[in-house]
Amino acid sequence: PVLVKELGLKGAWIGKVDEEKGIVQFEYGCPEAVKFSLEDVGLLENGALNIHTTKFKSIANAVKNREIFIVPEVLEFPYPEKVKIYAQILNVRSICVIPIIKDGKIVSILSMWSDEFGFFTEKFKDLLEELQKDIAFALKKVELLYQEFIIGEFIQKTNELLIIADEKGKIEHINPYGKKLLGLEEEK
Repeated sequence: PVLVKELGLKGAWIGKVDEEKGIVQFEYGCPEAVKFSLEDVGLLENGALNIHTTKFKSIANAVKNREIFIVPEVLEFPYPEKVKIYAQILNVRSICVIPIIKDGKIVSILSMWSDEFGFFTEKFKDLLEELQKDIAFALKKVELLYQEFIIGEFIQKTNELLIIADEKGKIEHINPYGKKLLGLEEEK
C-alpha cells in the first residue's frame, strides 16, 4: 500500500515466479481488486499467469528477458482488445514490470499501474533499476537476518556445549547449556 500511495499509482501487484514451470503466481495486490481484474481479463489460470501463453506480454517479456519492461501507453501497446478495454475501465494507462532477482534467479515480479499516460518511460528506467536493486538487497538482508536468528536460536537452545571465541582465543560467548555444564550459571 505504501508504494501505491507514495507514487500515486492506480495499483501494484507482486507475483512469485517459477521459471521451471513458466508461471507467475499472484501473491499480493494493492488494491485487492487487482487480482480480480487480472482474472476478469482471463490472464490468470488458477491464480497464476503462464508466461508462455499469456497475452499480457509485459510480464512475459520482463521474465523471459530478465529486465524491467515498460509500457508508457497501454492503449498503444499490442495487447489484446479485451485487455485494452479493461485497462480503460480501470483507468490504467501506463505499466511497469520489474523482475526481482535474488542469487541470479528471478523470484518475483512487481507490476505497477498508473492512471497517467507516459507515467512509466525509458527516461525513468535508471530509477526503476535502482528500485529493483534496493528490493534485491532488502531480500538478501532479510534472508541473512533470518539465518542469523536461526543460528542464534540453535546456539541458545542446543543441549551441547558451544563456546565462541575470537581469533586470539578470548571467549566471547558460552551458550546457556554450556554455562550450566561448566557451573557458570548466573545466580537469579
